[in-house]
Amino acid sequence: MRIKSMQVPAFGCFKDFETGELESNFVVVYGHNEAGKSTFFNLTETLLYGWRPVTDNPYLPWTGEASSLSAVIEDQSGEEIIVQRSLRTRPQGQLIKGQASFNLANNSLEFLAYLPRAIFAEVYFLTLAQLRFPHADVWQDLQDRLLGGQFVSFIKPVKGVLESLENEANSLWRADRRGKPEAKLLDEQILQLKQQRKVAAENEQILREKEEQLLSLREEQKQLKDKRIQLLGELNRAERLLPVKKKLERIKELGEKAGDIENYTHLPAEPEKSLKKLTDELALLAEEIKRTVQKEEELVSQKAAFGSAEQLYLAQAEEIGQVTKAYAQIAADQKALKIAQEEQSRNQEHVHNYAATFLLGGWQKELKGKIQEIDEVELRSELLAFKKGEVQYHNKLSLLEGIKARQGASNNLHFLLPLAGILSLLGLLGIFYLGNSPLGFAAALLLFLGLGLGIYRFLNSGKKSQKTEVVLAEKEVSKLKAECEESCARIKVALRGLPVAVQRLESPDETLLVDLKTMKTLIREKEALTAKLVQTEARLQEYQQRVRSLFTILEESSSPDIFQDLVFLEKGLTRAREQQISAQHAEKLIAEVETQLQELQSKQNQLAKEKQNLLESMQRLSGDNLQEKLDNLLRCREYRQNGLTLRQDLEDDYPDLSVIEKEIAAVEVDGATWFFSDVEFAAKKIEFTELEEKKEILKEKIARLETELQHLAAQERIADLEGALQDLQEERKKIAFKRDRLMLLHGLLREADHRFREEHQPDVLQKAGHYLERITEGRYDRLFVQEDGSGLMVRANYVDQLLSVNPPLSRGTLEQIYLALRLALVEHLDSGQERVPLFLDEILVNWDGVRLEKGLEILAEISRQRQIFLFTCHEWLVKKITETREGKTKVIKLS
Repeated sequence: MRIKSMQVPAFGCFKDFETGELESNFVVVYGHNEAGKSTFFNLTETLLYGWRPVTDNPYLPWTGEASSLSAVIEDQSGEEIIVQRSLRTRPQGQLIKGQASFNLANNSLEFLAYLPRAIFAEVYFLTLAQLRFPHADVWQDLQDRLLGGQFVSFIKPVKGVLESLENEANSLWRADRRGKPEAKLLDEQILQLKQQRKVAAENEQILREKEEQLLSLREEQKQLKDKRIQLLGELNRAERLLPVKKKLERIKELGEKAGDIENYTHLPAEPEKSLKKLTDELALLAEEIKRTVQKEEELVSQKAAFGSAEQLYLAQAEEIGQVTKAYAQIAADQKALKIAQEEQSRNQEHVHNYAATFLLGGWQKELKGKIQEIDEVELRSELLAFKKGEVQYHNKLSLLEGIKARQGASNNLHFLLPLAGILSLLGLLGIFYLGNSPLGFAAALLLFLGLGLGIYRFLNSGKKSQKTEVVLAEKEVSKLKAECEESCARIKVALRGLPVAVQRLESPDETLLVDLKTMKTLIREKEALTAKLVQTEARLQEYQQRVRSLFTILEESSSPDIFQDLVFLEKGLTRAREQQISAQHAEKLIAEVETQLQELQSKQNQLAKEKQNLLESMQRLSGDNLQEKLDNLLRCREYRQNGLTLRQDLEDDYPDLSVIEKEIAAVEVDGATWFFSDVEFAAKKIEFTELEEKKEILKEKIARLETELQHLAAQERIADLEGALQDLQEERKKIAFKRDRLMLLHGLLREADHRFREEHQPDVLQKAGHYLERITEGRYDRLFVQEDGSGLMVRANYVDQLLSVNPPLSRGTLEQIYLALRLALVEHLDSGQERVPLFLDEILVNWDGVRLEKGLEILAEISRQRQIFLFTCHEWLVKKITETREGKTKVIKLS
């Protein structure tokens, strides 16, 4: 497998990151600290295995956008696939192979199913911190995958099987007292059942004794019941019939005193109070009828308050609403009108003031047309032409003055030629007579000076005649001056006769155009202000006219203040609407009040009739006056009610009262006695009471015994406990047998695994020793795993015994040993499978020169079969790798 390119729109600190084409199998990722080297490996792991974790993934961009990445991968057969993954709220993945597309979701690539993500992160990504012996669990898992499983996921590793067997055996039985194995629990249950069996035997003995007591008590209860029945029959007549006879006689006496009270049952219970209540209710009804009539009159008056004036307001409601809504607009227009008038006055002042500084004679109304007719483009063009010609004129004039100055200087050089001849002659004579003496050298200098002056004079005499040059320059100056005067004339024409100062026309500049623009601007401002004033005044006049029209329609008098009129119209419309609503509401209420008044009058008539009937009924009662009549009625009613109450009590106490009445009548006919003597009756009562008390005592004893028997019967029985005890003892024997079988399997499997590892494990260590021997040039040549599997031992050529892979070995040597072990593990892990890229982070920084060279050679060899990503923050290491491999290395620089 080889990663050909990666594109990372957003992942962690990467934003729009691309690796480009990774044409080399040896890729160096260079960047300073915090540049994103670890992020680079994590994005590769995510590409291959999916997002982990999905929630709160640390590589989601801080900006809140989705994290996304993609890569082109070439498998071992040379076929290219495209892997795309993204994550925001849920992970998504897509695999494109040829013309087909597959949904990855958050699953790993199919051809990496043999290599778990944890093994990939532990072995294929190496940092300085990971260059150590793997953790015991990881080392065991690696050995299981290298030696025992052939990467078959459904076969459990040997270590896991051993742990499962040991755990299962310990769950059945343990020699120590720790935990709660099944055998221990069964022993506890057996002991508990034996104790329960002893208690059950005692309970059954007590149960038999209680049952015999219960039979004896029930027999005694039956005898007591028969005796009570006999005694109760004897007391029945004296105790039951006599009280009933006395009450019946009292009922008869009360009936006679009540008389013909049945004729007055229609009267209320308290006639006097009822009469007073009717009188009070009639008085209240009279007051309520009076208030209702007044309310009706008020509603009629309220309805009549909505007249023609209010209707006029409502007819003009729309127009009034529009006009009053324009209150703010009118106020704004008046304010704007005042401001515009002030601005117009200031503008007029500005026009006059500025014209006084620009035009001869100041501002005149007729100048407005001339100023607006002036073409600014034409004037600017003429001013630029004049400025250009003026510059050329002054430049040429300065040149002419320089020529004249040089001509005067040339006329003063005629003396140089004789001086040059004299100096040259003196120099020749000195050289000839003085020779190489110091004076001879001075004479030579005089000779050279004379020759130089002669040459300078010759050169000046060989130029063009100065006179001719002056004449030509004067002609050009005259021509340029004439052109400047013509430009001034055209500028004057462009100003359309505008009265400008002569000095400014003779030497015009750009300030002339600036003044003209300012005047035009002031004139335009004046015209705009005038138009705004006219528009605002027209709008205010329109609103004034609409308000006056409304006042005419409404037959009202307007005021000089339009705002006061608007407030008056708004209040009038509001008042009209309120009176309309009030009239409509009053109209509805009038019908309700009329109905209410009819109901009150009907109720008044009914109460008056009831009062009259009550008075007529009370007059028929016996007595000299109304109070005496009422007292007699209440007394007769009390007699009747007492008789009824006494009769009802008898019926409640004796449901068979009619039978008792017949029995009393029969006894009176026979002339039998009603009761015993007092002594006999009291003795029989005492005897009956004693029997009742004994009955209750027996009843309590029987209930208590029955409860005890139910409780004892609910206890476990000896037969049930014996069966359960035998079942538990049999189950304990089975557990002991099963535990022995599991421990035997555990021992056999552990011995087989030990032998298998001893035979096959050295293959990985031999390969690691080969790498180590090459790196250290034979100083260390073989690795061994310690017997307990917790670390490594190394063989050195300078000592007879094995050394522990720990200090005092140097840090660089330890890192080389563990790198060799990891390289050997990588080769075995994906042997015969898809070869996965190897990621190395700063693993070479502590190596010396020679071992570094050997390490790079080994990595170069491995890169022929497997893609390698080497991370570093050291520029010297990048240079060394690129120089060594001569263009065969791809460098990715992280910023």
